[in-house]
Parts: sequence; C-alpha cells; structure tokens
Amino acid sequence: MGYLFNSWSSGNLEVGDAATWLAAISTLGAAVGTVGSLVMLNRQHKQNVEHQERVWKKQEDSLDFARYRDHKAQFEQLLDSLEDKHKSFYAFKDKTQLYRRLFPNNSPRNEYSEYKFKLSPSDLTDQHPLKNAWEYIDKVDRIIRTHGAGRVVQRGAEEDFEIYPNPTPIHQLEDPIFRTASHLGLTCTRTPKTGDLINTDEVFASVFDPLVMRTHSNDIFESINEFCGLESPRKKGLIYSPIGIGFEMLYYYRREDVPEYNSVSSGHYRIVDILFKLDRLAKLLHHDHVFSFFVRSLFGVPWNKALLVEFEDKEKIIDYLEQATIHLGIVIGQSEHLPELKNQAIDVLDYIKKQTSTT
Repeated sequence: MGYLFNSWSSGNLEVGDAATWLAAISTLGAAVGTVGSLVMLNRQHKQNVEHQERVWKKQEDSLDFARYRDHKAQFEQLLDSLEDKHKSFYAFKDKTQLYRRLFPNNSPRNEYSEYKFKLSPSDLTDQHPLKNAWEYIDKVDRIIRTHGAGRVVQRGAEEDFEIYPNPTPIHQLEDPIFRTASHLGLTCTRTPKTGDLINTDEVFASVFDPLVMRTHSNDIFESINEFCGLESPRKKGLIYSPIGIGFEMLYYYRREDVPEYNSVSSGHYRIVDILFKLDRLAKLLHHDHVFSFFVRSLFGVPWNKALLVEFEDKEKIIDYLEQATIHLGIVIGQSEHLPELKNQAIDVLDYIKKQTSTT
C-alpha cells in the first residue's frame, strides 16, 4: 500500500499498474474476509455441536432418570407385594434405605451412567445385604442338617445308618434367624401364638415349626435376589425340620440359665409344656402302644398345622387334657411297666391337674 501511494503521489504510477494493484488488494481483502467467515463458521459449528451434545446429554439424563424412577417404583411394588404375602410375619422397616443398600451406585452422588439396575456376583461385596443375608440363611440350614442327619456306613457285610455324632446346639438357630431379617431390613410383625419362641417381643421360631420365621425370610430373600438379576445361591433340595427338633428348642429355653429376654408362649394351661412331657413319656413306650398312638394321632409329631389353631381354644384344650388324663391312667394301671415309667406318668398327670386347677 505504501508503495502504491508513493508511486501515485510522485506521478510514476501507470494506470495499468494501479488497476493491477487494486485488483490484488481486492483479492487479498476477499481472502481475508473468507478466512474470517470460515473462522466464524467453525466457531458457530463448534457451538452448535456443543449445544447439541448438551441437548443429547440432557435427554439421556432424562431417560436415565426415568429408568431409575421406574426401577425404584418396581422395587417398592415388589416389597409391597411381599409385605402383603408375609404380613403376619414380617414388614420392611425402610424401603428406600433398603433400595440404596442393594443398589449403592444408584445415588445422586454418581453420574447416571454409573447406575445399575441388575447386579452381578461381583457386586456382592462383604457389606452387601444379599451376601450377608444368604450367609445366615445358609448357617441355619447347616445347623438343621446336623440334626437327624447321618450317613450310610459299611459294617462288615452290612450297611448301617450312622447319625451325625455332634449336632450343633439347636438354640444357635436364634441368632442367624434374627440376622437374616436384619440384613433384609425386616421387622417381625407376628403376634406370638402358642408354642412361639420369643426374644424380647419378637418371634424367631416355634416349638411346632422351628423354621417358621426362617421360611418366610428366605422366601423374601429369594424374591429380592431374583429382582436384582441374580441366580439363587441355594442348591437343589429341601430343608425340613427334623422330628422332635422343636421340643429340643423348648427344652433349652426352659433352662434356668437362659436369659430373661427369652421366653416361650406356653398357651392355655401351659399346653406346650404338657405336650413336651407327654411326648417324652410316649418315647419310653412301644410305638404301637395305645398311649403312644394317642399322643401322635391328634397333635403329635409331625404336627398337624390345621389342628394347631385349636391350641388357642381353651375348650378344645380341656377336652384334649381330659383324654390325656384317661390314657395316663391306663399307663399307670398296667402292671408290666417299670416303676420309673409309672412314676413319670404320675408326674405328668399331677402336672396336668396343677395347670387345670390354677388357671
């Protein structure tokens, strides 16, 4: 530009040269303008891309939140159905807290991309409620397996069934049953019934069905475990309550050294203790003895659950005790019985008379 001005002012600039220079300047200006436009277009493009990414991110977050909201709602619906199914046994203390414990990633502290709606075994840390609950469910099962269980052993040319030599003390069922419920966020709602074993004010078992609470908490565990997308850790097979295990628990919880917060709901006329005494006496007699048949034919082991409700009816208990008194008289009057057996029958009879005369 300086050269063009000096040439023009000194009169040395030819018309053709000026035109050439002006064309060059125009071209340069156009080029500069084009570059500027490209820069602006590029900047605008980046802004559009960033805006679109923000829109997409917002849409993704909205979809993820909707998925989280629906997942949580489905979980609460499941818990509502479980409470309805097990309403006479358990209820959930805090459904929202249980959800957070089961799905710790689903927290406002995390990005939605970190949320999980199905779990894998690797998600079950040492503190995860499902891992902890299963450990105590399995502990109950392992204790039960040591009672009435055994193995076939070869003794010379014959096979023999050998009972498990050292069964785990049956009262150790209490703690894992409570801990299972605790890890699942459950609180006991069962109103104590005749035969129930109680810690403070919560039922954990029954003389007539030692696994009554464990059965319900296990069913709740399996339902929640399935909702979380996990396979059941249970191996195939059934867990049952061996015959007589309830009376083993009763025997333990009647001991003087048992803590005061443990109690047994004995029912009208202390019918549970009377049945325990009748069962012990029946075991001393042959299984086809009329007294043994009487003890096991109505309420006897395995317990007829349809008839157990009659334990809440005083009139029906009185009728049963009158029949028991007659059959005890038969045992006492039979000369072939040893004095020790007769004396035990007399003790049971005296106990029945005492309970029916004072209540």
